[in-house]
Amino acid sequence: MFQRLQRAKDIFKYVIDATILGPGNMRINGDEKARVYRRDLIEFGRDLTEEVLKSKELAPMIATNFDLQKFDAVISSVFTTLFKCGSCGERSKLAVIKFLKRGFGKSVEIIHIEDRIRRTDHSFVVLDKIAKSDPKDPTKYGDCIRFDAWDGVNLLTEHSSKNPLTLKDLQNSLIHHFSEITSLVRFDTNFSQKDWLEFCKVLKIAKTVLTRDVVAKLMAKNNILHTTVDNMFNSIQEKLGEEINFYFALAHPKLAGPGRMTMARLFSNPDFDSGDKINKEMLLQITQTAPGLAISSDPEPGYKQLGFDKP
Repeated sequence: MFQRLQRAKDIFKYVIDATILGPGNMRINGDEKARVYRRDLIEFGRDLTEEVLKSKELAPMIATNFDLQKFDAVISSVFTTLFKCGSCGERSKLAVIKFLKRGFGKSVEIIHIEDRIRRTDHSFVVLDKIAKSDPKDPTKYGDCIRFDAWDGVNLLTEHSSKNPLTLKDLQNSLIHHFSEITSLVRFDTNFSQKDWLEFCKVLKIAKTVLTRDVVAKLMAKNNILHTTVDNMFNSIQEKLGEEINFYFALAHPKLAGPGRMTMARLFSNPDFDSGDKINKEMLLQITQTAPGLAISSDPEPGYKQLGFDKP
């Protein structure tokens, strides 16, 4: 149990560090100007995500609400890390994706609360919640971990039948009344190659949908003035490419040895986004994320031309 909590703490730290600028609905050190800057970036990320979710290119892949929420989390997490800020929803989605990449726990679920009296809402993550347990009754969640990264405070608590999660535990400065508690999305963490390649496909669609004109329009809508349209467009395309390649590598957890996929073959694979720069730092991150993944010590011809030295 201690090991599970410690590993969750590692992911909690990652989420806070990845969104170091903070949430968009909270002043930090009383700085309203910085809060508005974060809010505008977060809304920009939400609009980019929505643009992809409503696109005709993605429509054939969305058969259920689960598909919609799943792809929302995948796309949203890209912009959350790119812009380095996020409120409770963005940080929850980023945490879910990180849990999946690590293959940690049996399941991970985002719970959403509405307080209609105060006109506020809140999201947080539950690791290993009992399947089909009523989201309205947290005492029935079972042996779980509550993961709430909204304000950067260490709201990471472990619960069991002897120490159940309660409604009182879920109250914070946003939520006093529980008008509605729902499950937004639940993932089992035993992802297969098919699941990772599906994520690749979704982000490839995002690269196609988010043209320079679309980015320019949404920057104007959200008052994004700190950079040029070209810089923002190129940053978005590069970040999407990095994530596509990361998921593709997770779909192929053995890249070395006889009969396995070497890096050169990986980059020439049509599912790989070879148009984007891949660096050794990214490969190191992949090897740390996917246990057992290895890089060939005898690369095929063309390996150095791809920008890699022999390991």
